[in-house]
Amino acid sequence: MTSLFAISKNIAGAVALGVVCLTISCAASAKTHASAKPAPLTKRERAEHAVDRLTFGARPGDVERVEKIGVERWIAQQLRPETIDDSALDAKLDALPAMRLSTEQLIWRYPPPTIIRQVDAGRFGMPADPVERAIYANALANYRQRRDVKTAAQTGKSSTPNVTQQQSIADANLNQSLNVANLLRMLPDARWNGMLKMQPGTVRPFVQRLSPAERQQLVAGMTARQKEVLLALVEPNRVVTEEMQEEKLIRAVYGARQLEEVMTTFWSNHFNIYLRKNGEMPWYLASYERDVIRPHAMGRFEDLLVAVAHSPAMLVYLDNQQSIGPHSLAAMRAGPDSNQKKSAPGLNENYARELMELHTVGVNGGYSQQDVVELAKVLTGWGVENPQQGYGFAFNARRHEPGTKVVLGHKIGQNITRENGTGEHGEAEGMEVLHLLANSPATARFLSTKLAMEFVSDTPPKPLIDRMMKTYLKTHGDIRQVLGTMFRSPEFWSRDAYRAKLKTPLEFVVSSLRATDADVENATALGGALDRLGMPLYGVQQPNGYSLKGDPWLGAEALLARMNFALALTANRMPGVAVAIAPNAGTAEQNEQQLEARLLDGQVAPHTHEVVLKQMESAEASPVMAAAFAKGARGKAGDPFVAAPRGVPVSEPALAAALLLGSPDFQRR
Repeated sequence: MTSLFAISKNIAGAVALGVVCLTISCAASAKTHASAKPAPLTKRERAEHAVDRLTFGARPGDVERVEKIGVERWIAQQLRPETIDDSALDAKLDALPAMRLSTEQLIWRYPPPTIIRQVDAGRFGMPADPVERAIYANALANYRQRRDVKTAAQTGKSSTPNVTQQQSIADANLNQSLNVANLLRMLPDARWNGMLKMQPGTVRPFVQRLSPAERQQLVAGMTARQKEVLLALVEPNRVVTEEMQEEKLIRAVYGARQLEEVMTTFWSNHFNIYLRKNGEMPWYLASYERDVIRPHAMGRFEDLLVAVAHSPAMLVYLDNQQSIGPHSLAAMRAGPDSNQKKSAPGLNENYARELMELHTVGVNGGYSQQDVVELAKVLTGWGVENPQQGYGFAFNARRHEPGTKVVLGHKIGQNITRENGTGEHGEAEGMEVLHLLANSPATARFLSTKLAMEFVSDTPPKPLIDRMMKTYLKTHGDIRQVLGTMFRSPEFWSRDAYRAKLKTPLEFVVSSLRATDADVENATALGGALDRLGMPLYGVQQPNGYSLKGDPWLGAEALLARMNFALALTANRMPGVAVAIAPNAGTAEQNEQQLEARLLDGQVAPHTHEVVLKQMESAEASPVMAAAFAKGARGKAGDPFVAAPRGVPVSEPALAAALLLGSPDFQRR
C-alpha cells in the first residue's frame, strides 16, 4: 500500500509548487499592492475572513449564516461566549466522563505510577470499591511485571517466574471460561464484569491479542464509564492522556463557542506545559484548560496570570514546587553550611524567568538576571499540597525567603502586613508582583503583538499593535476589549490579511474535519495523526510553546504529510472518524466544482482546479488506493477499541476532496 504521492508525479509536482505558492502568498501581498490600492474585501469575503480567523474553520453553511446575520453581530456574539448555547458539545463530552473529575478524584480513580509504587511499598492500601480495586490490582501487577523484566535484563536472566506465570494465566483465560468467542457472545454488562474478574496482570495481554474487530465487539454497547474502566485495566495513564487529547479535539471540532476555544488554545500555548514532564503531569494537566485557562481566556489578563501562577500543573512543570529560599526556615534546617554555598540552596529560577520572558513582559521587557533571582525569591513557598495525590495550590511559609525584594525597580513586600510566626506573607508578595507584571506597558505590547500575530499576520503592523496596547492599558488588561479593538481595525480587514496565515497542523486537521462535516466518534487516532504531522497535543518540551508563524510548518515534507492525512480522512481510513463525500453527480468537473464550493467556498486557484481535475480523470482509469496514514492510537496494540479498515479504493469525489484539502488554497486561513 503506497501513499498518494507515490501514485502521481503530477501531484508531487503540485506539492513543490504549493510550497512556493504558500511562501510567496504569505509575504508578497504588500509588494503586490505597493503601487496600487488594493480593493476592499467584499461582503462575502468579510464573512469568510471572519470565520477563518475566529474559528477552527468553516463547517458547511457557516459562511452563509455569518453573512446573513452580519459579520459585526456574529463577532459580538463570539466575544460573549457565555450567551451561546453549547449543549450539543456537552452531549459529545459525556463520552469522556473522566474529564469531569477533579485532579484528586482523577488520581485516586486512575492511579499514576507513583501511587502504584507506594501501594507496592505498603504505604498505600488498596481501595475498597471493587471496580477501583480491580484497576489498582492490574496496575500493580503490570508494574511488578515491568520491574521484574528490568531486573532480569540487569542481571542477565532471560525471564522471571512472574512474567512466565502471568503469560500462562493470560493464555488460560484465552482458552478456558473467558475465551474470546464466549466473551464476545455475552451482553455488555456481562462482558464488562467478566473483564473485571480476570486475574490481575492478564487483561493487557488478553486485549492485545484481540483483533481490531474483536476489540470493537468487546466494548459494543458499553457505557462511557465502562469503556474507561476497561482501558484503565490495560493502563490507567491511557485514560487520562487520551481522553484529555480527545476532549481538546472534540471541543475544537464541535464547539459553538469557537472564538473562546481558539483563545483557550492560544493561551494554553502561551502558558505551555509539556505533557510528559514527569509521571504525574497528565493528571495535573487534565484540568488545566478546564479550570485555569478557559474560564479566563477572554477576561482580564491579570486574573488569567494569577490562575496560572496558582496552578499545580505550572508550578510542577517549571519546578517552583522545589524552590526553597536560601534564608528560609526550611533552608536553615538543611544544615549549618547552607549559607556558605555559592548559590542559594534550593532556589529554582525556572518559573521566575519564564514568567517574565514568556508570560508577561517578554525577552526585551527590560528585566535583568538579578530581577529573575529576586522574583524567584518572591515565589518561594508557592507549591502544591501533597503533589503525588493531586491536591491543589499551597503556600508553604517555611520555604519562603524573608526580607524585601526588588523586582524591576519596585520594592516588593514593604507594605505587606507580616504574619506572626511565619515571617513574610509570601503569597501576598507574589500577588503584588503578578499585578505589577500584568499591568506593565511591556506586557501590554508583548501580548498585543502575539494576539495580532495569531489573528492578523505573521508580521503585524505597528500602528495596530499600538492601538491594541493602548486599549490593554486603558482597560487594565481586558482581553475581550483588546480583541474588539483588533477586530474593528482596518488592518484586520485588509486585503493583505485575507487568507494570508498558514494553518498549523492542529488548525489543518480540525478545519478538515469541520469542512467535511466529519462524524468523530473516537478522536484518539486524530491525536496520533497530529503526532505524525509534527504537532502533538501538549507535546512541546520547551515552555515557549508552538510557533505562531507559518515558517516552521512550511515545507514539501510537511505538505506531503498533510496530503496523506487528507486522503486517509476522505477515504475513511481514519479510525473512529467517518466522512460522507458526495457520490458522483455528473462529470468530473461538475463533481470537483461542487467540492470546491463545499470545502473552500469556491475560492480555488486555477492551477489547483486543473491539477485536481486531471487527477480525478486519471482515477477513472486507475482507481487510487487509500494511503495507510492512520495506524490507530499511535501504533499501540490493544486499544483504543476501534478498528482501522484495510486499504480500500478511493472514489473520485474522495480523491478530489483529499487534493483540495491538501492544496495550498486550503492551507491558508
